[in-house]
Amino acid sequence: MASVDAMFSGVCRATAEVYRCCRRCRGCAGFAGARGAGAAGGEARRADEVSAAIDEAVRSGAASLLVLEDPVLIGARQETMASVAKARLPAIYGPRDYAVAGGLMCYGPDQHQMARRAAEYVDKILKGARPASLPVEQPTKFELVINLKTAKTLGLEIPGSLLSLADEVIE
Repeated sequence: MASVDAMFSGVCRATAEVYRCCRRCRGCAGFAGARGAGAAGGEARRADEVSAAIDEAVRSGAASLLVLEDPVLIGARQETMASVAKARLPAIYGPRDYAVAGGLMCYGPDQHQMARRAAEYVDKILKGARPASLPVEQPTKFELVINLKTAKTLGLEIPGSLLSLADEVIE
């Protein structure tokens, strides 16, 4: 049975807990299960453990990877990308930088919009607003970036319906 593995680091306990209990990951597991596939989690607590975690995913039958965004994996982006490429696994990441660097695809919050919103918060605080009085915001704009060069390397054909939804297609 093929499976989808999600990678996270145990250093960031919040991320590990998110994997185990968030709606999105439960949804991924349910979606995979309904299609006869499994879903599992892999853990890399340090950058030097990323390659071993990906190798373990391959040994356990992973057909693809969902690489969750957390401090260890972001810091080990090059190691992650090299290990995923060596394993020839299709992977989806959060930050767009991964697709630009050669990852198959990314879906996550628009980092530019988040930076603008953060600057607006700084401006409000510098003008005297109490931080505790400012509302907590969630991202409202998400980006889908697809790297067709990587898809071709992996022997994958990306459906036109998915390409039409992409904010950016790297050719």
